[in-house]
Amino acid sequence: MADRWYPMGVPSFSRLAHEVPEPGMLVAHDRALYRVIVVHEDHPANWAEKDRNRLVQNRRAVEERKRHRARPLPREVFYPSPLDGWDGSEETWPNRPRGVELQPMAGGKRLHAGWPHPGWAYWYPVDEHHPVCASCGEPFPCREVDAAKEAARQMVKVEKLMAVGPSCCWHCGEPITSRQGARTFPGENLLLPGGPSPSFHQRKTGGCLYAAKEYEKKWREANPDLAETADLFGPADA
Repeated sequence: MADRWYPMGVPSFSRLAHEVPEPGMLVAHDRALYRVIVVHEDHPANWAEKDRNRLVQNRRAVEERKRHRARPLPREVFYPSPLDGWDGSEETWPNRPRGVELQPMAGGKRLHAGWPHPGWAYWYPVDEHHPVCASCGEPFPCREVDAAKEAARQMVKVEKLMAVGPSCCWHCGEPITSRQGARTFPGENLLLPGGPSPSFHQRKTGGCLYAAKEYEKKWREANPDLAETADLFGPADA
């Protein structure tokens, strides 16, 4: 299954990575819903050293923008900088530390999270009228939908591997001729259990050599005794 959950299954970063959550906002994270209860201001006297350093960096960034260009970059027309219009003071600093209290909608204890933090890139504001699974009630896509999609992706990979012919490269699928350098890994096939020992072209074009090196890492972990043979494949860069 996918490592992260995304609203509607579309990989994206949340705007909460650079915009402080607002009280009353409904947010989703890893298929769970939370209500933002309150946002606390941290007094500057309590700021950590890393926050002070970020304040200095942000002030420098604002000064650089003023000195070197009067107009925003093209991307800033659509994604404005949170520092635009900031006067440089601690009290109005857009990235000043704050504490956020969240109440799980399913019940339980409140969560306390600091802001800003990179983790907020995966906490997504959702509309009060958001799509949910009619079967399990989880925000879409639910675990069952993600599992079905992942199973379909894995099946495509298996079918591709099963189509690799004898004496063919297990990366590009093309035949390995006598004139071409190749690398064969004895033992169990780690790409397709039950399949023959895989071979790879040693050419850099097409990614075959890189695929062989990546396979070798897994192969050495799975076959520590065989991997002790230093000259098993000959020169590594042949």
